[in-house]
Amino acid sequence: MGPVRPLKEMFDATWENQDLDFWGLSIHHGAKSNPFKGKHLYNYLPVHIQSHFIVYRRRFVQNPELQAYWDNMPMIESYTDSVQRYEAVFTKQFEDKGFKWDVYVKTDDLKDFTDYPLLVCPTLLLREKKCPLFKRRSFMHELEAYLNDTAGEPVQELYDYLRDETDYPMDLIWKNMIRTMHPHDFTRNLALTRIIEPTVLDEATAQSIRQNRRIALAMHLYFMDMLDSSKAFAAKFPPETDIFISTSSADKKPQIEAAFADLNVRSVTVTVVENQGRDVGAFLCDLAPQLRDYDYACFMHDKKAIQTRPGSVGASFGYVCNENVCKNAAHVLNVLCEFEKDPYLGILCPPYPTHGLYFMNMCSGGWGPNFENTKKLMKDLGIDVPVSGEKSPIAPYGSVFWFRPKALAPLFDHGWQHSDFPPEPLPQDGTISHAIERIYPFVAQSAGYYPAVVMSKSYAVTHNDTMQAYAGGVIRPLARVFDCTTFYGAVSSATGFATKSTTYSATTARTPTAAAVTRATGCGTICPQAPTRSSSTPSALSLAPTKAPMRTDNA
Repeated sequence: MGPVRPLKEMFDATWENQDLDFWGLSIHHGAKSNPFKGKHLYNYLPVHIQSHFIVYRRRFVQNPELQAYWDNMPMIESYTDSVQRYEAVFTKQFEDKGFKWDVYVKTDDLKDFTDYPLLVCPTLLLREKKCPLFKRRSFMHELEAYLNDTAGEPVQELYDYLRDETDYPMDLIWKNMIRTMHPHDFTRNLALTRIIEPTVLDEATAQSIRQNRRIALAMHLYFMDMLDSSKAFAAKFPPETDIFISTSSADKKPQIEAAFADLNVRSVTVTVVENQGRDVGAFLCDLAPQLRDYDYACFMHDKKAIQTRPGSVGASFGYVCNENVCKNAAHVLNVLCEFEKDPYLGILCPPYPTHGLYFMNMCSGGWGPNFENTKKLMKDLGIDVPVSGEKSPIAPYGSVFWFRPKALAPLFDHGWQHSDFPPEPLPQDGTISHAIERIYPFVAQSAGYYPAVVMSKSYAVTHNDTMQAYAGGVIRPLARVFDCTTFYGAVSSATGFATKSTTYSATTARTPTAAAVTRATGCGTICPQAPTRSSSTPSALSLAPTKAPMRTDNA
């Protein structure tokens, strides 16, 4: 993407060297081993011009050697083929034939720093080496790959530089990311998770929202013994809020109206709805039509998760939802400010729970057995955005979340009926409600917005410590057996072991050790709730790494 400075500078500089037969923008410094398996032509990765920008001199175009090269090029059947048969070897093959080449951006001084400067340190190249272009792939490259060579900062530094020190139109980046990339990638690379302070940070913006924006809280209340806690949730919203409540029976309506009567909000509307589809059915069939004209909205329901044992596990699921969506009144205003300041933000979801039996979410990336039914629902709704069983959806597990109603319009427009949902008793997982729970981020993306995770400041600390505990609990025992000196080494060892175990017993449904560790690879998972396998569904047989991350170009 670019240019961030005139391309004329580059063409003028290279024009001076008329001896060159071909030249490029940037170089990959190669590697002593070849990270690709299969059809590579060398047992190492040659130094090469990166194929995203190459210029041929006229005499080179007319040379029969180049014509023969393309005439004899084997059919390219995959990305790996394109790298091994062309990008990584083209420069060496023609250098060996006596042709001369060079690159505009000189990075010989960075050889010991990285073999891939344009991806690892793009800001340095743009600022100090007059590089006019940056890689679109920077934003969608797997974070796990960045972590082999950095602490994950290159993309954030690149974005900040482009925004603050150039006149490049940032909207082009946002629209391209939202249209073509999986939010799992670009939200992590850009650190778009919102950490919400417990005190109001921008009083002026918060006051402007209260005066000029329409705010709604939608609630589905079923458990009357939880009415006090539901009211306490609503009491954290500003007085300008309209509250819309659905409930399942006529006898509950007056109880709710009485409980909410003294709440300091603009209005409270309670509606009795058909008791089919639970909170998801009530939200789409009865509440959503009332929210269309609002700027910002929140949905919550009284959650017990009574199917979990011990009960503390389900109660903590509710805590994860409510703590991160609505910790206190200042938290609510700060969340509203996040939407106000970011026109592309579509929904904010709490992180999925990982405690107790919910740890299995780590194994399937939050999909559970719901990948295929979510894909089918996307097709039925005409939603065509990137989705993968290998990447976690940034979804409101538990159906408590913030959203911009315009972002969910494609879902609201479907014309939902309670008959679209199965009658009671509902299965614990795998229903259309669970697919809807996971489709929200993809709906928002199709409407031109992106999803992100939201956490209270205090929970973010807990979450960080929790992830450290999980990582340490897995890596320490692995290190006694496998090479765990680097992240890639640990992942390669674990996935290799999982692959061998699965090959040995392909019908085995559970491989706990592999399930606990392979999520880090972004390659696949195996666990008790792994999705039904398809070409894009996590599979134990797809775990073996095919290349060391960040060891060659990625177009």
